[in-house]
Amino acid sequence: MKKILLFCILSSLLASCFLMNPYRTEHFTFSKNGTEHTVPFVVPKGYNKKWTSVDAAGNTILTYTYRSGPVFYLSYMADTASEMQPIVLQENLPLQSLTSGAIIYKGMDENMLYFREIRQNNYRMGYRFVNGDQEYKFDSATNYMVVWPIEKPKL
Repeated sequence: MKKILLFCILSSLLASCFLMNPYRTEHFTFSKNGTEHTVPFVVPKGYNKKWTSVDAAGNTILTYTYRSGPVFYLSYMADTASEMQPIVLQENLPLQSLTSGAIIYKGMDENMLYFREIRQNNYRMGYRFVNGDQEYKFDSATNYMVVWPIEKPKL
């Protein structure tokens, strides 16, 4: 009887860990060289709007907006000269991931809200307008691209 009770308690605890996960697994679909590709990634839960757009240059952008103002995005940039957000390069020195080769920019805007962008080959993942209380969730979601690169780094 004790073993059954212990098993039930342990199962409940494990299940509650999965219910409290602050992230949702999503899929990003884009066209590259005429072929459709789909890649998984994680996004912080709680977004109220999600949309995909393709611009004239062929850049595919998946955007999530949140009620309190943050914006999260993942994009495939056919034109890598295009910007997803204005980053003053003289004020924001990039870091480079040794494992994936991704370039990482992070900083604060004039309203003291955080931004971050990970650039890896033709991909961009990032966020804007995030306050300090939510920063860890958005950082963890963008770390997904650093730890699990969409494509292997070009050597």
